[in-house]
Amino acid sequence: MKAKLIFDLSDPVDWINFEHANNAGNLVNALYDFDQWLRAQGKYENKETITIDEARDKLREFVSDNGVNWQILEL
Repeated sequence: MKAKLIFDLSDPVDWINFEHANNAGNLVNALYDFDQWLRAQGKYENKETITIDEARDKLREFVSDNGVNWQILEL
C-alpha cells in the first residue's frame, strides 16, 4: 500500500502537520522504549517506587533521544 501526502510548507498549519507526520515513526520508537522501561520497572523494581514526575521525565528523555521535537507536538 502506498500513500502520498502533499503539504504546502509555506502554510504554517501544513508545516505543523508535516512535522507531525515526519515525527510519527520516532514517536512510536520513543513510546516503545518507554513501555519497555515501565515493564522493567514493574518486573524488576518495586512497582510503587515510580512517581509521576519520574515517569514524565523518563518519557521526555526517550522522546528526546529519538529526535522528536516536543514543541512541534504541542501545537
